[in-house]
Amino acid sequence: GQAGTFAERFHLMVDPPQVRFRLLDVTLQQRTGWPVADCTISLPAFSELKWSVKRTLIVENRDVFLCLPEVLDTVAVFGSGKAALLLSECEWMRMTDLVYWGDCDEAGFGILSSLRASFPNLRSVLMDQDAWVRWRHLATPGRRDPTSRHVHLTESERAALRDVLSGPLMLEQERIPPAFAADAIAKAFAISDAIGG
Repeated sequence: GQAGTFAERFHLMVDPPQVRFRLLDVTLQQRTGWPVADCTISLPAFSELKWSVKRTLIVENRDVFLCLPEVLDTVAVFGSGKAALLLSECEWMRMTDLVYWGDCDEAGFGILSSLRASFPNLRSVLMDQDAWVRWRHLATPGRRDPTSRHVHLTESERAALRDVLSGPLMLEQERIPPAFAADAIAKAFAISDAIGG
């Protein structure tokens, strides 16, 4: 068969991948002069942003993304399963305090590991052994993801993954109570006053 996509074979213009993000802080929106708090732009445009932002939070689930609390000086990125592939070229994100929150399943830990390969300073939230033990009762049957690689996980993340794989199980991020999640995000960024009411 022919290699590549139809567009590649015929040298057609292809829409670049899109990145959806939210500014979780109204003063950050004013400072950057960005017109809207929630928007989608092309990956090249997103990569070239010249923002000085303190924190980036990447989440996988759209409902979670839409319901995130206010967090000072923070951009939230909707990963939608492709975060690791798309965001590796976003140099400005390397300068931020970077946190990832995905589902506790084999695929979620795979995305976390891939992101950390590009961003060694990346930390996870609610994907470690403590969070898993606390919320395991909310997990549902999961499925294996043979394409996932888990090289870049911490010991605590690895322990949670082992338990996940024993099912296999899946703890979807939207099942964790929002108030607890907001608190965990604040702790992940080590900020006591950053979460708005």
